[in-house]
Amino acid sequence: HRDALVINAGDLIQRWTNSYWISNVHRVAGPGFRQHAEPGYHSDPISIVYFTGPAGSTRIRTLFESEQVASTGETLAEYEDEVSAEEHLWRKINASNE
Repeated sequence: HRDALVINAGDLIQRWTNSYWISNVHRVAGPGFRQHAEPGYHSDPISIVYFTGPAGSTRIRTLFESEQVASTGETLAEYEDEVSAEEHLWRKINASNE
């Protein structure tokens, strides 16, 4: 599609929703990415980044109050332990540095 908006909800949303909403791997292509995709059409992607999240002390657990999340079944093993938002963030940072 010529015009598209992609929103990556992130890993915390995936944890909260017991993987009902998936955090996808995302990359931004450099200039000229689309110049050969469609004859006569040239557009460089634009990436706007905005990070937000809960306070670090917020306890994170699966949100089974949601009907959609409840439909996923039992809590996945990797989400069984309740963690703080800060713990979750540090786990992700440490895993990316391995």
